[in-house]
Amino acid sequence: MKMIRIKSVVNKLIGLTAIVGVICWCIYIYSKETGNASHFHNNAIFSIVVASKLYHGRTVQVMLKEGSKLYFLPPLGNKIALGDSIAKPPNTYIYDVYRRNENGVFIKSHTYNFKTYY
Repeated sequence: MKMIRIKSVVNKLIGLTAIVGVICWCIYIYSKETGNASHFHNNAIFSIVVASKLYHGRTVQVMLKEGSKLYFLPPLGNKIALGDSIAKPPNTYIYDVYRRNENGVFIKSHTYNFKTYY
C-alpha cells in the first residue's frame, strides 16, 4: 500500500515538472520574440538578409546582419531572398525590401509590416 502511494506521488511530481517546463519554455519564447519586435520597432534598420531557416515548422525565419529576425509564411518565393537589403526608419514596423538589379543597383521590391505574416 505504501509503495503505491510513493509511485503515485512520483508520477504526480514528474507530471508537474513537465507542465512547469512547458510553461517556462512558452514564457521564454514569448519574451524572446517580444524583445525582437521591440528592438525592430524602436531602431532604424539598414541591413542585409544573411540567412533563413524553417522556424518551428510553420514560418520561415529570416536573419538580418544586424541581428533582427523577420518571419514569413512558406514558401518564400519572391518575397525576400539572401542578399536583399532592408531599410526601416525608427519607431515603425513598416520596412522596405530592396533587391539588386542586373546592374548591381538596389531597387525597392516590396514593403512589409513586421506585425503581419506574408
